[in-house]
Amino acid sequence: MAFVEGASLAHRVKDGPLPQREAAELVESIAQAIAYAHSKGVIHRDLKPANVLLDQHGQPKVTDFGLAKKTEADSQLTGTGQILGTPSYMPPEQ
Repeated sequence: MAFVEGASLAHRVKDGPLPQREAAELVESIAQAIAYAHSKGVIHRDLKPANVLLDQHGQPKVTDFGLAKKTEADSQLTGTGQILGTPSYMPPEQ
């Protein structure tokens, strides 16, 4: 992974929400990155503001694929019922 000089999205929003247009553009870029990962059979499983770095031009880079899962492989890395991720960013069904 390349070095990203900048701050995380979590740091950027700690003092309040971003302007609407900027927030929408970031969400679009992040969604495109996640869609690309999904098209390659990879599910991130820990997407949160702290795992999105903003480079010096403000472009988001999705990081920390440590809990990612390859959907095409018959992976036994995660047991059924095992809890993964950051609790405050987990879906309610987990």
